[in-house]
Amino acid sequence: MLKIENLPIKVNNKSIIENLSIIVNKAENVAIIGENGAGKTTLLKSIIENFSNKNFIDLKSKNKNIGYVPQFREINEEYPLSSFDFVALPLKQKILPWLTKKEICTVKNIFRELKIENLINKRIGILSGGERQKVFLAQALINNPKVLLLDEFTSNLDKQSELDCIKLVSKLTKEKKIITLCITHELSLLEKEHFDKILYLEKNNYIFTNVDDYKKENINLKTCRHNNGGINV
Repeated sequence: MLKIENLPIKVNNKSIIENLSIIVNKAENVAIIGENGAGKTTLLKSIIENFSNKNFIDLKSKNKNIGYVPQFREINEEYPLSSFDFVALPLKQKILPWLTKKEICTVKNIFRELKIENLINKRIGILSGGERQKVFLAQALINNPKVLLLDEFTSNLDKQSELDCIKLVSKLTKEKKIITLCITHELSLLEKEHFDKILYLEKNNYIFTNVDDYKKENINLKTCRHNNGGINV
């Protein structure tokens, strides 16, 4: 269980939401929606910054690892970095500059789990948008996190790739019993097959509900206009 209690959401010391409190259970996927400037990206960054601060956030799990896929990540198309080496980067933050046999197996297994073995030796710069997002996801999962944070994970993808990616996230959330928070601008994805709960943010207010109640109440929510390359908060 992830318990967030009275977490302040601020941008440049300006309060957006004073006290955000939610509880998310393991194997739940939460959609975060709202207008630009409502604090969606800032919320994810606040969670990362306060993850070890029990005054605001309590994760009832021995495994405190957190996975994060940011909205914008520039990749030089000419840089000779394979998908395998990119996914393995978090494992190399240690004294030894090479991977152990166990770590090599770990990387190969995550490619197998995501059904992207065909990408393992391809240069990440030449991958399609959907392929690249799945490789980013593989890197976020490499340390077996209990919390997964996705910022506009399906942005800039065509409809089919968008649907494929969100189905994959939902499947992994259930199978691995991860707590997933996923910012999205696409209201058509707000279905029970993809998400368990919805967190709607607006300035100085938020709504936290399940998908059934969201549908039942027919809540008229203002949402962000998605823009390519923009700066979101």
